Amino acid sequence: MKNWVTIIGGGSIGDRHAASIQSVDPQARIDRLSYRAFRQGDEIASSSTAVVYCGPATGRVEIADRLLRPERPVLFEKPLAASVDDGEHLAAMTLDRGVAHMVGYCLRYDARLVQVRRQVLSGAIGKVHHVSLSVGQLLSTWRPGTDVQSSVSAQKSLGGGALLELSHELDYLLWFFGSPKSLSVRSSTLGNEVLDVEDSVDLICSFDDNLHALVHLDMLDRSTHRQCRIVGSKATCLWDSRAESAVVDTGVEKTLLSHSSESMYDQQMAAFLGGANDPERATVTTSLEVLRLIDRCRMLNSTDETDRAL
Repeated sequence: MKNWVTIIGGGSIGDRHAASIQSVDPQARIDRLSYRAFRQGDEIASSSTAVVYCGPATGRVEIADRLLRPERPVLFEKPLAASVDDGEHLAAMTLDRGVAHMVGYCLRYDARLVQVRRQVLSGAIGKVHHVSLSVGQLLSTWRPGTDVQSSVSAQKSLGGGALLELSHELDYLLWFFGSPKSLSVRSSTLGNEVLDVEDSVDLICSFDDNLHALVHLDMLDRSTHRQCRIVGSKATCLWDSRAESAVVDTGVEKTLLSHSSESMYDQQMAAFLGGANDPERATVTTSLEVLRLIDRCRMLNSTDETDRAL
């Protein structure tokens, strides 16, 4: 069957998904439907074989029945939802459909990061002692020409804030190491007091075997970066998304990890259109765990306490 994909929502991410569909399947039909038109009642064509939903994280439960159809997968742009309650409702609705839905945590298809994960899981770098993840970019540079205060990222009512908007780091932290046993958090609005969302977050996460992870998320840094350092007993892995590099450093020699040159967006789209064959995809279930971690962070930040083992 020919792929007929409906993209709901505009902006740069909608354009990027459209380009990936064309790259993966040049014969695919692509329909574009604005978020506003869909909310106002315009429907997805009955012959559409897949949907890519790029609307805000809020309000997804209310339109889920119109999105979800038997044998029609949906790629939800991340995060899955803006709250655990909404995420759980979506999870319950998708479980009954028998379709491999997906959430757009595209770093799972960054070829260099995939290689770093293999180094960790294979034991090649030894016992992991410490992990640090950091991402930062000045919010006003995310969508040039858009007023910051009117953007999705800056509005709590639309699912904005660093925890949700920069949740890629939380997804791949869980993908690598599972759920932390305990954590502490400091979340603040530092750069613009007019915003009603956090623009800076620091987490300290503790896992089994005395493994600790530091996670920094911010929408303030004028020196855009996305990096990960994993310190093992045999070697240290360093991944730098902006520099397009992944290195294993033993202290004696540095090895540049090999990787595929294919775009992570194209690989994600190939996995989505290809069905349920990719076990590494970000599913509704794994993405719900990201929301649960975010919920823990929010509760801890409001009480100024440290979360203990669950």
